[in-house]
Amino acid sequence: MRLIEKTAYLVVTVGILGDHLSTRLGLMKPYAYESNPHTVWLMDRGIWLPFDLLLLLTTGGISVLLMKRWNFRGRWAILVFTILLGSARLCAAIWNLYLYLS
Repeated sequence: MRLIEKTAYLVVTVGILGDHLSTRLGLMKPYAYESNPHTVWLMDRGIWLPFDLLLLLTTGGISVLLMKRWNFRGRWAILVFTILLGSARLCAAIWNLYLYLS
């Protein structure tokens, strides 16, 4: 496993878990609320944590399977989605922590 692959899996794991945990932390603050209607919908039905875990497992799992299965030079492009998703969720986690601390 190369460094770029390890980095992609680390970014997506830290991003998804960090966003989830920082949102939970932020919601403990008085007068704080979740502004994402999709997340609110998942929270109302009690499936927010399973959804995030499923997202983490499928994103990482599909990338691992495709990286092991295919053996052509350009297969590293598969990791772009993993890195982008992880980066977006990591930015959301940082924003949540900023809102919590301000």
